[in-house]
Amino acid sequence: VPLVLGPDEPSTSASSASQTMAYAVLGLGTALSPLVMRRDPEPAWHGPFIPFLWYVLASIGLVLAGTEVGFLQRWLDTQPLTGGQWLVSLGLAVVAMGWVEVDKALRRRRA
Repeated sequence: VPLVLGPDEPSTSASSASQTMAYAVLGLGTALSPLVMRRDPEPAWHGPFIPFLWYVLASIGLVLAGTEVGFLQRWLDTQPLTGGQWLVSLGLAVVAMGWVEVDKALRRRRA
């Protein structure tokens, strides 16, 4: 979605906010996916959370570093995002988590 409806035009020769937002959506979605996929088909809010929470937080930290730390920006061809762009990226990543929860709820109902 950010590549098509993003705040600027994606470029193959320079970093853009749209490409960085797509990176953030993919990275956050991957980092947050263990929260919803770990206890299939139970809901995500059933614990325990502590054993794997540090891995989730470390993954989110790497995504943040990839957009905010200078040498990683040059290496990954990203740029800093504004607060609003981060919220949109997080919202899109959470939508994917919602679809997984809906699927699990439907499977629980059928069982």
